[in-house]
Amino acid sequence: GNAIDVTELFTLDSALKPYLDSNRVAVTYNLLSEAEDTEVTGEGTLTADHKLMVTKCGIFKIKVTTGIVYDEENDPIYGAGEVTATLTVAKAKGTSSVRVPDAVTYGDTYTVTASSDTNTGTNPVFTYAKNLPDGTSEALTGQPKDAGTYIVTAYFAATDLYETCDATAVFTIQPRAAVLGWSGTEFIYNGKEQSVTATVINALSGDTFDLKCAGNKETDVSDQYK
Repeated sequence: GNAIDVTELFTLDSALKPYLDSNRVAVTYNLLSEAEDTEVTGEGTLTADHKLMVTKCGIFKIKVTTGIVYDEENDPIYGAGEVTATLTVAKAKGTSSVRVPDAVTYGDTYTVTASSDTNTGTNPVFTYAKNLPDGTSEALTGQPKDAGTYIVTAYFAATDLYETCDATAVFTIQPRAAVLGWSGTEFIYNGKEQSVTATVINALSGDTFDLKCAGNKETDVSDQYK
């Protein structure tokens, strides 16, 4: 995240400014730990130029201390002082994206991926829903396989710096074109009803079909004999 200038949390007494400008008063900034103040929940470091680098959002306590100020005769004119400021750093909004295949056909194996530039170190959780004709959607328990239009949402868990975030995308699984195969289509006339049958030769394992053929049963043919 961005560095926070903790000097902006304090306003030093204007009477000290001349001595500050001439480096005659020492001013130190300290980041208090949870052990030093039980209200502290955030984590980070304070740089030499008084910038707070946050590694975990929460409540911070920064203490500024001013040393004793002496006049030119080295007599004390201002005593030492200290004050503590409380700073609350909230988590930023996370960002993410989800990517779906350009084209999926029923029976295809496909992959949905997601990424986040902010919520790194967390694995996305995917949920799916099917778009229904009435404009509503129906939640699914896993990745869809049947033909239809679907909504996928990828969720990323919150981190020490960013809130939970999610991204959605819509994709369609297209129907698979059935390829028909026929049983034998040539018969020797025997005066009995004979027929052909059809099967879907590219059917997926477990799929069944109720195929109806028209005109596939005959007893009379022309030129029955060679």
